[in-house]
Amino acid sequence: MKDFDYKSFQAKALEQLKAGKPILGKDSTFASLLENILNAALKGEINVHMDEEEGISASRRNCYNRKQVKTSPGKITVHTPS
Repeated sequence: MKDFDYKSFQAKALEQLKAGKPILGKDSTFASLLENILNAALKGEINVHMDEEEGISASRRNCYNRKQVKTSPGKITVHTPS
């Protein structure tokens, strides 16, 4: 998973707005923000779950599967813990 680049997101969103293009919708700038939020939520959820489960190996924390999810802003990649 890559870190979210807020400055790049902001610049792209401003560029699209100035060009009269929507930042919401298929293949929009918002898709990268949504992808980052979903991946952070999944990572937080698995971390809480793993901390509560003592019998699970800590090395499993680093295993993720990539899945393409179709959303109204476009396709995003979600990294689900395995």
